[in-house]
Amino acid sequence: MRKRVLKMFIATVMVVVLAMTLSPQSASATKACKTYDYSNVTESEWQCVKNYTRSKGYPLEKDSGSKPLPAGLNVKYNYDKEGKKLDLKIETPTLLCWLIQSKAESYVNEAMQQCR
Repeated sequence: MRKRVLKMFIATVMVVVLAMTLSPQSASATKACKTYDYSNVTESEWQCVKNYTRSKGYPLEKDSGSKPLPAGLNVKYNYDKEGKKLDLKIETPTLLCWLIQSKAESYVNEAMQQCR
């Protein structure tokens, strides 16, 4: 298992380095990799999500904002109390989008499952 993870990590690093060498401008451009829209999110569920992200080391302190994450990722979020709606947008350098999408999705889904 460790060898497989190490091989995947090395392959990922090689792809990133190659892409930055070939096209440094496109590798640094960010885009919305994934957008999550949740409806009927109560204030207590939103507080639970904030507690969850805090426990992972990336606290979301306000009801809206932007949070930089490792590896050039950024999360933009907005919680609308009246509309009970939570919007999350994960932004990343274009090349990395396909690499992190499943991990980011599992992280967001885990937080929402624990809080609902």
